[in-house]
Amino acid sequence: MELLFNIDKKGSVVFANEAVDLSPELRFLNASERLFLVLAYDYYSLYRQFPQHEKIIKSLNHVSTVLNETVNTSTQKMLIAIECYKSLQYDIRREQVSVYKMKLQQLDADLQSASSSTTIKNIMDSKALLKKAIEEMETEIETALEIQNTIKGGGSNSLLEKLKQNKDTYRKIMAKRPTA
Repeated sequence: MELLFNIDKKGSVVFANEAVDLSPELRFLNASERLFLVLAYDYYSLYRQFPQHEKIIKSLNHVSTVLNETVNTSTQKMLIAIECYKSLQYDIRREQVSVYKMKLQQLDADLQSASSSTTIKNIMDSKALLKKAIEEMETEIETALEIQNTIKGGGSNSLLEKLKQNKDTYRKIMAKRPTA
């Protein structure tokens, strides 16, 4: 597993050269913005177990506590950097797991208001199906990490090639989504 960033001796986030080559917009972020970006959006963030909106809040609080700085996430620079970062690490399977987890949360809310036994049974069946799908998808992700894109001749893709593939896939997916 190769990360998009490293932590330097001072404890600052430093993006991999390959990431900056593909997304030069990341170059213009200050230390607090880089830390926020990694904590809120990296697949391996220490807040990865939380829903996205909670990850953002926890990341903002973390930056505020550790660096005593605030990050304005609504600036054009940050919005572009967030999209760039998400595109570099994009994995459709991980995104699908996120969608399934959101559906589980919706089903939990529906369960609270359900009163008929048929509705409750349908919700419980749906939850079981989603949990099984999440488990299978997470196993597939872990297996893929072990294999690491082996190519002909026994080599593997460089980090730059992997990031470019992720970015291209992200752009294709985002182009197909309806705009809000």
